[in-house]
Amino acid sequence: MRRRRRRRGGRPHGDDQHVERWGTSGGRLEEHVVSSADATPTWPVVEFSNTFVPTSWSLAKSSALPQGTVEPGALLTYTLTATNTGGEGSAPPAGVVVTDDLSDVLGSGKATFVEIDDAHLGTADFDPTTMTLTWRLDTLDRTQTLTYTVAVDEDARGVTLRNVVTGMGGVDEAGSGDTPPSSCAEGTPVADLEAECLTVHHTDPAWSLAKTSDDQDGKADPGQVITYTLTAAPVGSGPEKVSGLIVTDDLSAVLGAGKATFGAILDDDGSAVLGPDGVTLEWRIGELTEPTVLRYTVKVADDAFGVTLRNVVTGTAGEGSYPPATCAEVTASDPCTTVHATDPEPVLAGESPALLPRTGAALGVLVAAATALVGTGYVLVRRRRLG
Repeated sequence: MRRRRRRRGGRPHGDDQHVERWGTSGGRLEEHVVSSADATPTWPVVEFSNTFVPTSWSLAKSSALPQGTVEPGALLTYTLTATNTGGEGSAPPAGVVVTDDLSDVLGSGKATFVEIDDAHLGTADFDPTTMTLTWRLDTLDRTQTLTYTVAVDEDARGVTLRNVVTGMGGVDEAGSGDTPPSSCAEGTPVADLEAECLTVHHTDPAWSLAKTSDDQDGKADPGQVITYTLTAAPVGSGPEKVSGLIVTDDLSAVLGAGKATFGAILDDDGSAVLGPDGVTLEWRIGELTEPTVLRYTVKVADDAFGVTLRNVVTGTAGEGSYPPATCAEVTASDPCTTVHATDPEPVLAGESPALLPRTGAALGVLVAAATALVGTGYVLVRRRRLG
């Protein structure tokens, strides 16, 4: 192997020249005159650089169900992903702490924490008091994930489920030299966090609709006044309210000759009107924030014998098209329908129902006449016996 020795001076070669003595393992020396002006130097050239590669990592959160609308009772599976993004030669993040704030997800009428999947490195625990999940990693040398599940409550209507993940790490096992992730850094205001740090789901607002009457025994008498009550109410505990409600009460099988006539709207604030067809009541509610009622009356006709008065209430919501939890479609079951029936017209012994008058007034005349005839017959029999 050749060795190179370099000596300046000793011979008058000029300021831009120097003498190099190259030696070999055999001990033989060779002397060369080298000029700095040479286009191609004869000595070996070695280039190297020393570049600092900083520690870096990223953090993100995702959910198995797409963000947006979810149904009450759904399971939401969340995944936290921490990735070492440092290049070759960088120190891996150590002492990494990931915090997932679930305070805006969990609670009555929202969702319930289920479990943490065991398939993860590091340690993870959930604190039900602070509603916070904490994941700790001693060293993050590659991509690591943690998965957990929450269940949306069955009565979670009109609620928003929003959670936020943040993290912080160090560069050694002691966690010294705080190294925040490139996204979702601890201490960042929620409004300034990147999209990958949050998940947002919501449930549709809901409402219920029902109909009752002051006489719930299913019977009615000719001439009776029946008071109906419609009740619309929000369902669930969410802050989002349903609006633009339209309640339709079909009275086509109630009103008409020989049945009943429309009376009056008792809670008249202009939100309910009887339609042009004379048999459809329409009630509009701008925003439903609390249980709201509408009452109205009908009067059973005096000659309404042997008839059934059946009506059905249904509802829709104009904004968002959220149907009510009940009475979304025409149905003959409670609580959307009321049914009243009147007794058949009374029939006297020996008379054919087809020959009897159909009005209450005529019936009164008939009863009076029958009474008079009975009295007359009694007098004739009495006189015959006396004679």
